[in-house]
Amino acid sequence: MVIPHFVIQEGDGGTGQSPAMKEFFRKVDSVKKDMDAIKKNISEIEKKHGDALKATSKATTSKTENSLHNLMDTTSDLMQSVKTKLTDMKEDEKAKKGDSEARMRMNLHKTLAQKFVALSQEYQEIQTKYKEKYRERVGRQLKIVNPDATKEDVDALMKAGGDKDVFAQTLMQQRSDQAAKNALADI
Repeated sequence: MVIPHFVIQEGDGGTGQSPAMKEFFRKVDSVKKDMDAIKKNISEIEKKHGDALKATSKATTSKTENSLHNLMDTTSDLMQSVKTKLTDMKEDEKAKKGDSEARMRMNLHKTLAQKFVALSQEYQEIQTKYKEKYRERVGRQLKIVNPDATKEDVDALMKAGGDKDVFAQTLMQQRSDQAAKNALADI
């Protein structure tokens, strides 16, 4: 999904701005910087999702997942910060209705809010895609160790924590079954 980039520039053109407008533009700049960081993080999260799905060793998977979780936490914090700032800006607008500056603030706020909604949707979409691809990977791995596995088996494995050691668990279970068979044969 491509998010349109809205250009919002600060500047008084040499005519002088009211202190309220200077403060408003400071808030706009802060929101824009946070949204740029969110956009960058979303791209990095998408890349790390791919890395996590391609990881072949437990160490690589663990390292990628830790990095991914840290980045997701940072992104969530930034999103919450932007949401709070936009809410504060909207409250300020309500208090200062009527003049041309108020209409300008309202339009800029609306533009920022739309961009934020688009970023949120993009973030949710990449999270959903990752979950689907992860589920498919778990299903493939389960089919390798248990060709008769059903969708319900995949669902149960996902609820139990995903593909953590699918192969090792199956191998251990097979060894345990073989040990029991050997013990029975010895009797």
